[in-house]
Amino acid sequence: MRWEVDAAAWKQLAETCPQLTGVEPEVEALLVNTVHGLDHHWIVPIDDCYRMVAVVRREWRGLSGGGQVWPAVERFFEDLTERP
Repeated sequence: MRWEVDAAAWKQLAETCPQLTGVEPEVEALLVNTVHGLDHHWIVPIDDCYRMVAVVRREWRGLSGGGQVWPAVERFFEDLTERP
């Protein structure tokens, strides 16, 4: 499945965040962390988005995610932040 972002919405967002104009289509993505009220974002290879999904799928338990998913998500974003 391929997702398309509305061109006008992307242009408006890029005006507030100029780094987005250099995102390579189908290679890079905007990854946003709003967990627990955070407002962090990165431009990452798409592979990192798939890794994030894998973390959630591996750790999720029950209806609410259980006790392991959120610490695993936090570790994922910490590792992302520590990268050079």
